[in-house]
Amino acid sequence: HAPSAAVPPEAAEFVAALLADSLELFATRPQCPPVLVQPIDGPAPMRIGGEGDPAVVAGSARDLLPWVLGRPDIGRSRLTSSIGDLPDLPPWL
Repeated sequence: HAPSAAVPPEAAEFVAALLADSLELFATRPQCPPVLVQPIDGPAPMRIGGEGDPAVVAGSARDLLPWVLGRPDIGRSRLTSSIGDLPDLPPWL
């Protein structure tokens, strides 16, 4: 797995844009647990889910994206969560 600096700028921009768009879908879903998603290299942090104190999940945009899209085994080990395990998100679409 190459470091983020090795990702071509076009690919990094695509990943950041897709992550931001995907998070917008979760932003107001009440069945989604409250989470503050903090990309360390991409779009601004975004809160998703319902009411309550959010878990904080952080990592690179390219590792956060598979988790958000329901592919939790890709990049999962490189993400951090303030509650230990990553929260389970509802289906993306």
